[in-house]
Amino acid sequence: MKAQVSAHELKDALKRLKPRAKYRSMHESHVTATAGGGSLVLLGTLDNSASLAAMVAAPGRGIIPLDSAIRVLSTYDKKSSVVIRAAAGELWIDQLRFIVPSRLLKYLPQQ
Repeated sequence: MKAQVSAHELKDALKRLKPRAKYRSMHESHVTATAGGGSLVLLGTLDNSASLAAMVAAPGRGIIPLDSAIRVLSTYDKKSSVVIRAAAGELWIDQLRFIVPSRLLKYLPQQ
């Protein structure tokens, strides 16, 4: 998966998908991102979703760790865009790499 999206819109969408205090678990919350057809669709752990306009270079799916991604995206200007890339067991936001824990890979469909 590889897509370019607005950093501000992505951060706002991720904040809306973040579970509230009574739904939090001991593990970091995450969302499943699906890129394709000119959009990035985010599916949260509580079956909530969001869709963003994106320039999709390579369709596919990936896992985005919520807290870490929100902290990183908060450093970008409102008009900035970011490139999100997902590969086996990792997610890249521009030049920053996140390791996706193996326990989360079960949320991705087998290809």
